[in-house]
Amino acid sequence: MIRLKAVVLVIACAHFAASDGNVQQGVKFSYRGPLASAFTPFNNDKARTLNLSVIPKYAEFLALKNVSGVLVAGTYGQGTALSIDERKKLAEAWLSAVGKTKQHLMIHVGGASLRDVKELAAQAESIGVDSLLVQPELNATSTEEIINYLELVGRSAPRTLLIFYQNPLFKVKLDVEYFLTNVGKKVATFAGMKHVTDDFEELKTAWRLRQNYTIFIGMDAQTLSGCSLGMDSMITSTSSFIPELCFEILRHCRSRAGLPKAREAQEAIDRVVAEVDRYGTCVIQPIITYFRRPNGAHEIFAGDDTVTMKVATSMVADLPLGPPRPPLEIIPEENVMSMARELKKMSLRTNEVAVLSVY
Repeated sequence: MIRLKAVVLVIACAHFAASDGNVQQGVKFSYRGPLASAFTPFNNDKARTLNLSVIPKYAEFLALKNVSGVLVAGTYGQGTALSIDERKKLAEAWLSAVGKTKQHLMIHVGGASLRDVKELAAQAESIGVDSLLVQPELNATSTEEIINYLELVGRSAPRTLLIFYQNPLFKVKLDVEYFLTNVGKKVATFAGMKHVTDDFEELKTAWRLRQNYTIFIGMDAQTLSGCSLGMDSMITSTSSFIPELCFEILRHCRSRAGLPKAREAQEAIDRVVAEVDRYGTCVIQPIITYFRRPNGAHEIFAGDDTVTMKVATSMVADLPLGPPRPPLEIIPEENVMSMARELKKMSLRTNEVAVLSVY
């Protein structure tokens, strides 16, 4: 496995009006490379309280992997399972950690009541985070309603870049062309979107209409296909603990001669995802992510892999990230040992002790 040595550059620039503090049109934001969706560390107690002491070491692990940005309180971070006060404390702890590692800090503020989302956005701006990730209300009935929601949240953080989290569970199918053409007219801080659906045509449309916006690949299985279009930013599960495979794909996609190696890296990602997912609640369905078996067959998995990916990250990063918070439950101990054995066969170093302490 080849690790890219070059440092990933993060460039974020916004122009502000000196008179009233409002953001002017023309926000530019560019992130290059994988951005890690961080798991929230919990103590192994009855209340699953926050274990903020792990975060500095977590940030250092990602920095050593050349990951220049971190997403906090997203799906993997179980942001919706945290109280508003806990989400604020988590953001503050990560801000302190990245102050030393110089990583871009993105905070997810969605998944709560609009009042709470606005409060979280305002707090994030007040402490100086770099960007916000916003998941609007899933029951929105039109693309225009999604834009209006982002506008309301943006007003609470008028100096902070805003990224739209396109959740596949939205009640309405997003009109990507209308969205990207019009969102900047209402949300001056709008800077991009995280694309998380299996609709590759939709991803291509988003990339074509991106303007100055950053489009993040949100699915592991689309890393190679997205990079083949020229995309170079992703927030995927494997970017949190084996980002070197993402870097390999990015590097090899720059030349036609490198495509075979890029395909190998994509297949390695798919094998890791499939192995980790098989121990959780993922079920075989024709969506989300696939991997190729040695005999050429494909298996398709879909479901919640928060718990299993947290286990894998804990072992590979050698971090005591702790158990998940209910309603999610720990996986059986024998599954942890089996996962560790299989990951080692894939040349990944693992330390099961970081996980087994919760049993």
